[in-house]
Amino acid sequence: NWGGGRGTGSGGPPRSNTWERERHPREDEALPADITALTELAGHTNKITAITYEPSSQQLYSGSGDGTVRTWSTVSGQCVACVEVGGEVDSLLLGGGYLFVGLHKGAEGLIKVWNMAT
Repeated sequence: NWGGGRGTGSGGPPRSNTWERERHPREDEALPADITALTELAGHTNKITAITYEPSSQQLYSGSGDGTVRTWSTVSGQCVACVEVGGEVDSLLLGGGYLFVGLHKGAEGLIKVWNMAT
C-alpha cells in the first residue's frame, strides 16, 4: 500500500511532499562516511531503467532506454557483453536460468527471454 490511500486514488504512489522527499533526498544528505563508491559502470547512452544481479556468475545486468542490455563483471567492473533487444528496456528479471526482458517499442510492449545456460 502506497501510504494508506493518500495520493492518486489509482493505487499508485502518493503525491505528497513527504513521498517526494523520501524518493529524492537532498544533495546535502550524504551517505555515511564508511560507505565509498567502488566504481562506475558506464556505457549506456540513455537512462538505465533496470538492473538485476546473478550471484553465482558474479554478473550484473543493466537495461536501458538505449535499447540494450549490458552484462557487467562485478569482479573486473567491465562490460562483458552488450545485446540490442529491439526496444527500450523497462524491466529485467533473472529466474530459473532465464533472463526476462520487458521492453516497449512505441506503444507495443513485449517480453523477450534468454536461456542463460546456452
